[in-house]
Amino acid sequence: MPNWIIESSRLLVDKYDGKPENIWNDNPRPDDLQRRFSEFKGMGQKKSSMATNILVRDKNVPVRGVDLSGIDVSGDVHVRRVFLRAGLIDVDSVDAAVRTARDLNPSYPGELDLPAWYIGRTFCHPKEPECSRCAISVDCPKRIDLDAKAA
Repeated sequence: MPNWIIESSRLLVDKYDGKPENIWNDNPRPDDLQRRFSEFKGMGQKKSSMATNILVRDKNVPVRGVDLSGIDVSGDVHVRRVFLRAGLIDVDSVDAAVRTARDLNPSYPGELDLPAWYIGRTFCHPKEPECSRCAISVDCPKRIDLDAKAA
């Protein structure tokens, strides 16, 4: 972990003049912004897509054009669990979740990230899910048996 911090600090200094806002202040394309985050040690697909989503969705950081198709869902365990149980994916993998989100919402796949994460974190627990409280329970096939296969 200390090496990650040192390497990421060097990257921030060398490539972005030591200013985090320089990562996004040149109005990059959304997929370029996500790639920039992934350059930092320890920033995989999950954290890179989450950071991009937060900046664009919540902080109104401008990105080039209105094309948000390059912002993916994160490979978060909660997102994948909801996608699995809802029957959107058949295998517990980041790639499957990303591909499905791109198919379902091609103009902004990452838009599905926060709702799926919230449902997974709040209702769709690994054990003893609270399906009766979940907003998608009417349409969800509740494929809970997939959890055993994914483990």
